Amino acid sequence: MLELATAAADFISRVFYFFWVMNNFTFPFHLIYPVSRSYRSFYTCINAYNRNTLMLRDFDNLFPVVPQEELDGKDTICIICRSPITSNARKLPCEHIFHTACLRSCFQSRQDCPICSQPFVPRQRPAAAPLGGPAGPGGPGIRFGFGVGAPPLGGPRVQVLPGLGDLRQRNQEQLLLAQQVRELRQRDFMRRLQQQQQLRQEQQQEHQNHHDHQDQAEDHQDQHVEA
Repeated sequence: MLELATAAADFISRVFYFFWVMNNFTFPFHLIYPVSRSYRSFYTCINAYNRNTLMLRDFDNLFPVVPQEELDGKDTICIICRSPITSNARKLPCEHIFHTACLRSCFQSRQDCPICSQPFVPRQRPAAAPLGGPAGPGGPGIRFGFGVGAPPLGGPRVQVLPGLGDLRQRNQEQLLLAQQVRELRQRDFMRRLQQQQQLRQEQQQEHQNHHDHQDQAEDHQDQHVEA
């Protein structure tokens, strides 16, 4: 919860600063990437918070209670609190045992087993149906690679965990965004450079005209003296 609040505060502050700079100075091209990175961090925290909420809601179904008979025959130590487990314990899918209170508190900081680093909930990708074969109650259908698969014909939509294809596409989008920002910065720099050169030329021309007027005034004065 603290990490979510920190990410939200960071994102909101960056957005306010972005619009403040845009209203008082110029369009802040250099702030596009930090704001997008802060948004991704905030979005990741929201997903993690929702996942933790769902897991805590189904805590009893996901992690069964260890029978007292099994605990009596073992000298098990809870790796989280470093104390013996004598009662009120839960077992993870990886067969490791922890106190119920310790396991609940562990959800706030991590999503895997503190001993073997396996996820609390195994992530299984549903098998893709063959082309033209049965894909569920709706009949034949096609499911595409990673990400959110296309729903079978007449069947429910199936959500698949993001894979290598999504990561590669995300990296390409970030590179494209960085290239666009770089081009915009270069255009803005060239525009300012042209404005400075034009202003310098106008100042030089004005200075030259001033000298010409002084020379003409001196020539008229000399002619008047000679006459």
